[in-house]
Amino acid sequence: MPTEQDFIALVSKFFKEHPRIRLGPGDDAAVITEISTQEFVISVDAMVEDVHFHRNWLEIEDLGYRALAAALSDIAAMGAIPLTFLVNLGIPADFSLANVEELYNGFKTLGDEFCISPSGGNFYRSPKISIGVTVIGEVRRDMEVRRCCAQAGDVIAITGDVGRVAAAIHLLKDPFLSQMVNHKVKADVVSKFRRPKPRINEMQSILRNTSEVHAAIDISDGLASDILKIAQLSGLEAVLYEEKIPVHPSVNFIAEKLHKPVWQLVASSGEEFELLVVLPKEELQKLRSANINLTEVGEFRPTFKPTVKIRRSIGEEVEFTTGFDHFVNPLDL
Repeated sequence: MPTEQDFIALVSKFFKEHPRIRLGPGDDAAVITEISTQEFVISVDAMVEDVHFHRNWLEIEDLGYRALAAALSDIAAMGAIPLTFLVNLGIPADFSLANVEELYNGFKTLGDEFCISPSGGNFYRSPKISIGVTVIGEVRRDMEVRRCCAQAGDVIAITGDVGRVAAAIHLLKDPFLSQMVNHKVKADVVSKFRRPKPRINEMQSILRNTSEVHAAIDISDGLASDILKIAQLSGLEAVLYEEKIPVHPSVNFIAEKLHKPVWQLVASSGEEFELLVVLPKEELQKLRSANINLTEVGEFRPTFKPTVKIRRSIGEEVEFTTGFDHFVNPLDL
């Protein structure tokens, strides 16, 4: 059985020198050099076996990649760039030293895209795999993007597409459904569940081309649930347009097999890690002129009660709030 020192020695090899990380793994804490014009942005996220995933759903490298992606996605939504991250890892008895190395290879694959590496962490015995990732980033002083400040008339726009994660979980949970779809459809949806892309570069491009992003959030609990958070903080009602929401063709196919309306599957799909930004319509047009790929999916309007409504293609509006909740519906979309 490997000792704690064996684990520490292994993961210390994954640290890479960084001009801002003055002291990395091996001491009681890491030391980061501060810049007076910048502020630190810190976020923590976790992935727990049988809450966020079942072990047979992913390769071990995928677990590391996905856990880091979740934490980086929060940093992206705030308009920050990452500097480093810390890992708090719960290790089951059947998880070997080689398994931990595989996990950290997943961290490395994604971390290399943003020139970051783990500067420390913690290990403990756990009945199940538990991966806590704390990302430390920075943003120019007083320039962070918050959830709170949408204005009536603002449009809602998102990166990428939504719905594939919910579709993937349905496939992974249901062998019979999985047999009903071909390999390409399955690969299209499961790939996003296993290796989502944090939209750090996209947010930086947005902020270089406009200073009028009034609110932003990453889509982690579901499109409708996350928009509701902005609506509540801003005192507004959000309306999503069913026909405008970008949906991968494979999601349409799986929704049909489930006998479930596509908009319900899409609006409740959590852990997509796409960015949702709120801004004036003319600013969105400016971003499109700069070849920044955002899809307008709705708008905010005045209200006495903050809500999220889906305007169906048939014209009716349906109030919608369902999304992913760790305490209510783990792995149940």
